[in-house]
Amino acid sequence: MPFGYKWEMDDSFAKEVWRLVLDFWNIQRQPKRWSVEWF
Repeated sequence: MPFGYKWEMDDSFAKEVWRLVLDFWNIQRQPKRWSVEWF
């Protein structure tokens, strides 16, 4: 997370947006886990 630390993490909205981005990123990085569920 090189650019995540530059944010004002005191802002609750920024935390929520960053959490959603990390969740989406984790899904993209783990295609095998999803393929196991579907196949």
